[in-house]
Amino acid sequence: MTTEIPGDTQPDKPRRGRPPRPKATQEAAPLREPLREPLRAATAEGVEGRNGEILSRQHRGTSDPYAVPGYEIPEGWSYQWVREEVIGQPDKSNVALMHNNGWRRVPDDRHNGKYQPRGGLVLCERPKVLTDEAKMDDAAKARELVRAQKEALGHALPAGFSGRHAGVKPTVNATYQPGDAPRPRLEIDG
Repeated sequence: MTTEIPGDTQPDKPRRGRPPRPKATQEAAPLREPLREPLRAATAEGVEGRNGEILSRQHRGTSDPYAVPGYEIPEGWSYQWVREEVIGQPDKSNVALMHNNGWRRVPDDRHNGKYQPRGGLVLCERPKVLTDEAKMDDAAKARELVRAQKEALGHALPAGFSGRHAGVKPTVNATYQPGDAPRPRLEIDG
């Protein structure tokens, strides 16, 4: 007994849609010639460079040389690298600014000399309370800049309105119109 499959009466009818992908056993012809040389095989010593020189990587990690792991920072304190000099010249104004904001140099013996001055920067510390306060000040300044920008663009709400209502999604509509200045007319030599 044969079973007839509906729609299989015209086997010569072309299929619609994309052509089938080549099977894994079939090699697809390259669409273009490769632009680069194939990668050179790596050896235990390294990779052969353009002139035959053996090249290798000495440092496998790409860690930040200024990173201080959180477990090395005492509880309730913040660390920050502070600029002490620029191109060998003391930067007294920056040191004074940071000192006035509560930053003090970390004693060298605290971490057995691990965090010595680097590239004109010294590791400093201050109580985390002051750092949190500074972050709140920075966030407030950023919100004020956004509010002032919205006001300048005419998207600010009048004083006394919050713009927060249950079930209402805040939206901003902006339109831009060309200015009054005429377009420049450029002569093109032909």
